[in-house]
Amino acid sequence: MAKKKEKPQVINNIQELNLEIDYDKLAEAIVKAQNKNENIEKSLEKNRISYRQALWCIIRNKKGTQEDFMAGSMCAIMTVVFNAIAVLLLVCVIICVCIAFATPAELNEDSFYITDSIRHITEQGKNKTGLTYMPVGTVILSSRAPIGKTAIAGCEMCCNQGFKNLICTDKIYNEYLYFFLKGKTEHLNSLGRGATFKELSKSIVENIEIPLPEYTVQKQIAQQMSKIESIISLRKQQLSKLDELVKSRFVELFGDIKTGDYKFETRKLGEVAEVGSSHRVFTTEFVEEGVPFYRGTEIGELANGLKPENPYRITKEHYDRLACDETKPKLGDLLMPSICNKGQVWMVDTDEPFYYKDGRVLCISPNRKLFNCKYLEQFMREKTLVEYPKLGSGSTFAEFKIFLLKDIDVLIPPIELQDQFAAFVEQIDKSKLEIQNSLEKLETLKKALMQKYFG
Repeated sequence: MAKKKEKPQVINNIQELNLEIDYDKLAEAIVKAQNKNENIEKSLEKNRISYRQALWCIIRNKKGTQEDFMAGSMCAIMTVVFNAIAVLLLVCVIICVCIAFATPAELNEDSFYITDSIRHITEQGKNKTGLTYMPVGTVILSSRAPIGKTAIAGCEMCCNQGFKNLICTDKIYNEYLYFFLKGKTEHLNSLGRGATFKELSKSIVENIEIPLPEYTVQKQIAQQMSKIESIISLRKQQLSKLDELVKSRFVELFGDIKTGDYKFETRKLGEVAEVGSSHRVFTTEFVEEGVPFYRGTEIGELANGLKPENPYRITKEHYDRLACDETKPKLGDLLMPSICNKGQVWMVDTDEPFYYKDGRVLCISPNRKLFNCKYLEQFMREKTLVEYPKLGSGSTFAEFKIFLLKDIDVLIPPIELQDQFAAFVEQIDKSKLEIQNSLEKLETLKKALMQKYFG
């Protein structure tokens, strides 16, 4: 007889369950299972090769499937395409939104073709102010504050009212006109009119006479002048690089003045040097011939290796009366203009007599036992660049005063190390002198050609 199936037991109450189950072990098993699954997923994720990785693996001859290679190649190509599109869109936005807006302050003696400016305006701003684009190739001439700065528009741009814009016809080559105007700065300034400041009006510019040879000759002249200017620019760059070399050597030996990260002790300048100025000389005491009298301008020129061309002068007798005390500079003393915002510190390197303006030129006579003067010259050049914005004082303009200069911290390395640096600078100065001589010859040639071609 077949055995009847037993009905499954129905549990009507939780208490009827077998309560001998170990719930701690059960929970531990569940946690382990979850951790195992997470580890598996992480492993899979770790071993999953991205499209870029797959492409890189193929390039480096690593293992990868053909599907990985195709997918990686497509991803890389699409990435490059999208990045290129994004850059082009950004450039288009900048070009469309920002229009170069030139001002005279941006031009200097080396300006030639300009394709951008510090200031920009929008298309809406251009239309609102009634400005128009200057065509490419327009010769721009600053007509005020200051007069005579010249450049050529290398792209469509706008400018402020400080320019007169010269759009050349087919009878005149724009570079020829550029060099003509550049060589006529003094003449252009003499034509300026105005009570508060001089300005060139449109009618004045229109009536400036210019020699006009054949167009091909104009191009030849412009090309010759351009070559000379390129060589001059190269020489200036060489001088700048040599200056950077000196600065780098200084930081290597002594520390960084800009950050104040020094390798040796410092003391106040007033403790280790005499700081002062000269006796008063009045403008009524200047003469045509005599001993040179240097202002801050001339000291700046001397600091840049240039000899002042037309300084003021005082009589020899007057100089002898003034220079009979400690105000007479000695070899190795440092002179600097009170408005020393460009590091224009000059170490006296001549026995020839000269005197300097009181207050506007300051003299530092260092303790020779503590300093090599060539080292201190370089230190003060860098230090004044850092301290001028902080220590400059004055009601109308910032300038160093004697008491402020005395309070500057100066670095005092071992004298042997200073001598080593000075010897290095001496070699650099020889190279700079050769370049400077070449530069002066080029400038002389340039002036001669300007006179020959433009009168």
